[in-house]
Amino acid sequence: MKKFFIFGISTLSMISYSSYAITPIQQTLNNLHRECINAPKVNPHMTYDEKTYHQCLVATDFPLYTDNIFIEKMRSTLAKSDLDIKDNLKLFESISGRNIINANVIFTYNMGEKGPIVDKDGTLYNISIYYAPYTNKMIIAPEAIDSLNNSHTWIGDLKDPDLISAIIQREKNSYESLKKIDDIKNSPGYNVIMNTKIRSIKINIGKNIQFKDFEGYNPKFRLPHENKK
Repeated sequence: MKKFFIFGISTLSMISYSSYAITPIQQTLNNLHRECINAPKVNPHMTYDEKTYHQCLVATDFPLYTDNIFIEKMRSTLAKSDLDIKDNLKLFESISGRNIINANVIFTYNMGEKGPIVDKDGTLYNISIYYAPYTNKMIIAPEAIDSLNNSHTWIGDLKDPDLISAIIQREKNSYESLKKIDDIKNSPGYNVIMNTKIRSIKINIGKNIQFKDFEGYNPKFRLPHENKK
């Protein structure tokens, strides 16, 4: 049986929400909408709409530690995989406007110790989480510490259209930012990073994407766990 130690808590008391109740994360997102409704929708440094609250300067802490609906969703998603939490898992609660995508999905990831997640073979992972509070849908994307030799399929609601749209939008936003930084764009690992993103989206959520002006695309690129099959 798996043991979960989330946010330093080994046992969780669940509270019951009716279908009409609002969760703490939903309430926080509602408040953010009110604060940011008049914020510019387009970052002036971008040539397209990011579909985020990037320009909204309100600092927002999401109550991930205390929203039991979110915690139970994460627990149940991990429980359906071969992944386990080997140590305290701490997520960033302070979520910037650029990580609120399409006004209905939040993005967060673990902080502190690297590799709080482990698979049955002992491989360590960090995780990124896409969460849609209004529908309680979630995708967890593990990233191996040794990413050159290991990878893992994503888990969760992989067919959810809101999450799929948010993941693609966020990766496009990330690419548009990274390609402007010469030290990153000209680094030896740049093409691997971009091809990893493209391939991950293809095999996990079934979407073919391309990054505008990216010349290093390799249609034969495969992730480490694909090569081990």
